[in-house]
Amino acid sequence: MRRAAGSSCRPKRRKAAVSMAMAAALVAYARLGMPAFRRAIQPLSPALRSHWLPLHVGAAALGYGALAVAAAAGLAWLVRGAGRAEAERGMERAVAVGYPLLTLAMLLGMVWAQAAWGRYWGWDLKEVWTLIAWLIYTLYWHVRRRPRWRGRRTAWLSLAGLGAVLFTFLGVSWLAREAGLESLHLF
Repeated sequence: MRRAAGSSCRPKRRKAAVSMAMAAALVAYARLGMPAFRRAIQPLSPALRSHWLPLHVGAAALGYGALAVAAAAGLAWLVRGAGRAEAERGMERAVAVGYPLLTLAMLLGMVWAQAAWGRYWGWDLKEVWTLIAWLIYTLYWHVRRRPRWRGRRTAWLSLAGLGAVLFTFLGVSWLAREAGLESLHLF
């Protein structure tokens, strides 16, 4: 059976389109959704003036990006009839990159917290939601090869993981401010 010319590029284009839409939504939120006073440059607090900041935030940003790609592949699996095997491989590869980076970001954050506040874990809202996201991807990693979990269930799990990541990244700060909760992660 021969494929039509250019048909092998379609899955990659779809993944790229979904990834670009996600990136555009985040940029639109940062540009339009945040109040101007939140976007203004302010001096860092003493705890944030640390060599741990770029390491922790860099690992988190790269991990979040890879996990967004995994969710895009999961969405492609759910939407598309053909090409699901490629979408599933893409999802697994992206989680294989994002999950260790998310783990590294958590560990670096814990070391930084110990250096800054004398404790590794403080049950801060951001810490708890990062743990929830990490547990979702831990579940994904453990069930991805089980026949009953392959495909649709792992695709939904990757989307749930991205939901937890987005809530961790955007929603926790909003929730803490709206509810008047204390958090070390309000910026």
